[in-house]
Order: sequence, then C-alpha cells, then structure tokens
Amino acid sequence: MLAKVPKNSEVLVVGSKQSAIDATLLLCREGHRVTMTSPSGELPAVRTRLIPGDRFPIDRGALMQLMSLWDPNDPQLDITRLRLKYLRYLAKEIKRLGDIPVSRQLSNSSSAIRRLEEEINISERNYCKWENSVVGFVDAINDIHIRDFKESIFNVEPEFKRKLMRYIASIAVPNARKVLRLLYNDNLCIKRGEVTAVEISHARVKPWKVTWEDDERRFDAVVCAAGFENHRYSFDEAGALIPDKEVQPQGSVIDFADDLSIRNPRTNEKENIWISGSATHLKIMTSSAVFLAIPQVRLAINELKRRILCSNKDGGVDEKIAV
Repeated sequence: MLAKVPKNSEVLVVGSKQSAIDATLLLCREGHRVTMTSPSGELPAVRTRLIPGDRFPIDRGALMQLMSLWDPNDPQLDITRLRLKYLRYLAKEIKRLGDIPVSRQLSNSSSAIRRLEEEINISERNYCKWENSVVGFVDAINDIHIRDFKESIFNVEPEFKRKLMRYIASIAVPNARKVLRLLYNDNLCIKRGEVTAVEISHARVKPWKVTWEDDERRFDAVVCAAGFENHRYSFDEAGALIPDKEVQPQGSVIDFADDLSIRNPRTNEKENIWISGSATHLKIMTSSAVFLAIPQVRLAINELKRRILCSNKDGGVDEKIAV
C-alpha cells in the first residue's frame, strides 16, 4: 500500500473500523494526510484489554431468548420496546462484571473527537468493565449459531447490532491515543457519508475524484479498508476444494461441522480438512479476529488427534489423516 502512494499525499481511507485505523496510522506515519469516511462516521469504542471468554461466561439460554425477539416480518413489532429489552439485557450482563454504573463506562458524545477523548479517559481510569465480556459474548453467539445455523449471525434489530459492534470490534488504548493525536494535529479528519462514485483521471495531482451524497473532493490516493468479500468454498468436479468466485452448481457449496471440519455436500460426511479464521464467516461472527482463530486451530488439532486415535483402534492410521 505505502509503495503505491506518492509522497505527502492527500489520501481517502474508506472505512472507519479496525482495518481503516491500521491503514490510517501507517499512512500518517509516512507523512500523508488522511480523510477517513464511512456511512456512520464512527470510530470503534476504546478498551484496555480482552480476556478469555470462560472468565465471564454468557448465559446461552438468555441470549437465545433475546435473539428470538427480532422478527422483521412481524407487523406488531414495537422497535422502541425491543431496543429497551436489549438495553436491559446488556445492563444486567455488564453489572455482573463490577460495580461501575453502565453510564460511567460509556460516552454519549456525537463528536468523534470528544467521544474518543472520553472513552480513552474511561479506559485509563479502569471504568471500562464491558470489555471483560466481549470475548465471552462473541463465543456465546458463535456457539449458538454454529449449532442452530441461520443466514443472519446474531439475529437482532440492525441498528442496535450496528451500535453494539462498536464495542465488539473495539480498539486498544494505544491506538486510540495515536488516532486522537492525529485528529488534534489535523493530520486526520473523519467524514460521515457513503461514497457514491469514484473516478480516476490522468491528472498528475489528485487524480481521484470521490463523490458523496452532498460533497465532492479530489485525492492523490484512495485506500479501501471497508472489509472484503468472503468466499464460500466448493468442491469442483475433480473433488478439489476451491473458493467459489463464480456461482457453483447447487449442492456443491460446502458446509462445516461444529468441530470446524468440512462436510462434503455430496456425501454429507466430514472430510479430514479443517478451516479457521475468515473461512468460517458463514457461521462465525467476527471470524477474522485472532482471539477466535487460535482456539479454532486448537479445536482442529484436538479433533485430528481424536480421529487418529480412532483410526488406530480400528486397525491402522488413515493415511489421509496422517498426512
């Protein structure tokens, strides 16, 4: 990325979450000035740490009941009452983590700079108790979803989910301080809005023309840090595992079991192939998070060991497993 950006450039970073922040910090470190944009214009919340989910486990039953309340096809659904139920649930969960009132753990400022200042202060004073339940919350959602698969992971009202994701995808205090310093020094600005068009010309200076709903600006470079398109995986006719960049025949797209081993769609049997990280996106929330990928690999290793032991008991090691 850095090699393709001319010196002292005006750069647009599309996105405002973790990937966008990483790109922004790298660009500003090299002397570029960055405009960060996203539909919400919101930065992630600020935290000091993440801890293993088993320290503060989440009640799966209560969470499943909460998720069952959202039905966009219900004409009688009262969104205001539903959001209130969500907030009561979260307040109850956060209260388990300590005596700090929920109101003192959050910032309600609508200004990106002011909210960042307040959330850094909250974290530095060790008031940020919600962070202790992030991994446990994600683990619980994934545990429910992988066993009771639905197309939508964490099935709740969309706007509430968007706000909650600020905390699930939070950033550490050191990076938050760096972002705040860049905002103070005018090396970074944050623009709220959805990009509607991007054009490039042959001009030497600021060849990229970017259009929002109500604005138009030119940049020397544009960096897309708004995520990526996850692939589904399929077996081709020869039985090879491939990412399905194109539409595959119905019945060839693979599923995976709760031990993360691939299930062959033709035979419905588990293969001796395991997946982890972003490849699990169909059933796993925040699938690219490192705190999820590590236990996924451990799970795959333990299952591999179990299958090898079973093969030994049955009269010999399966060569495919041994490989």
